[in-house]
Amino acid sequence: MDSLTIPARPLRWHAGHHDALASAAAGARQALSLLLLRCLLGFLGVLGAPPHALAQAATIVEGAPVFLWGDRTPPGSEGLDLKESVEVRGSDPSRPERMLRGIGRPSLVPFLPARANGSAIIVAPGGGYTTLSYDNEGVSIARRLAAEGFAAFILKYRLPDEGHQSGRLVPLQDAQRAIRLLRHDAARWQIDPARIGILGFSAGGHLAAAAGIDFARETYPPRDALDAVSARPDFMAVIYGAASFQPLPAGSTRPESALTPRSSGTLDAIRATTPPAFLFAAADDVRVPISANIAMWQALRSAGVTAELHVMQRGGHGFGLRESAPESVRSWPDLFLIWLRAIGMQQKR
Repeated sequence: MDSLTIPARPLRWHAGHHDALASAAAGARQALSLLLLRCLLGFLGVLGAPPHALAQAATIVEGAPVFLWGDRTPPGSEGLDLKESVEVRGSDPSRPERMLRGIGRPSLVPFLPARANGSAIIVAPGGGYTTLSYDNEGVSIARRLAAEGFAAFILKYRLPDEGHQSGRLVPLQDAQRAIRLLRHDAARWQIDPARIGILGFSAGGHLAAAAGIDFARETYPPRDALDAVSARPDFMAVIYGAASFQPLPAGSTRPESALTPRSSGTLDAIRATTPPAFLFAAADDVRVPISANIAMWQALRSAGVTAELHVMQRGGHGFGLRESAPESVRSWPDLFLIWLRAIGMQQKR
């Protein structure tokens, strides 16, 4: 038997709003790009272009970064002067594997569809909280989602080991601010403020779970009207990610990234108001024990929350959308889309 699939149970959601941070000029440029792309797609359709060509064209609108905190210093990063750095891994220049560090100005990088379905998904790359796997767990994912009609936004979040006063809280601060920003600016992005979710991989999966479970936690003092908007995602997806981590001992000098996965902790905060969750992992993952995913599913189920868990026999860790991954784990995007339709987050275009 190649996989174990645990079906979903029903649950309701919640709502909220948010305030624009990007300039009007950037918004106008993105709107014009969308208009031109839609014209191009119409032209290709008339010519009878194959569906895959239309899907590829639908993913090419990459917008300018939207800085979560505007020109101000993010909370807990006062006095830091970080310089973003990029390490390129892999030998194939056509398929870069960029790893990012030094995120001083966290942002959302939009990938907008030509034919939007009204839902938005924030993509949180992994990297062990020491780096961001920007291509494998960011760009490739956002493009795939945009091809399906989702407004996708890569979350470039701060890393806890880089000198921030708020330490391990800074990723969650950025995730909460990102959800509030999209909800407040829903009209600008042509999305439904009640259909905003977060999808994360590895450490980004932990962040997605934290954003969903601890959405009501005040992780920073409110700064503006934007912070009056709800930070609750309408759904969350955790791909080979731990739901919680074992805290470091008091007085430890080890870095935040030395945290080890466990299957309790933040799970205690799961309530009936926790958003629906999609969990996907491989049984042979040596980085994150499968017990952490099972424990999260059980806690969600006990609270009456919609939750779906897929455990595949083989796949390991960090497979993203890699074509070289075992066939069973390459199925996660299709299963995720089926689940989104089932909970009303993907409408037919």
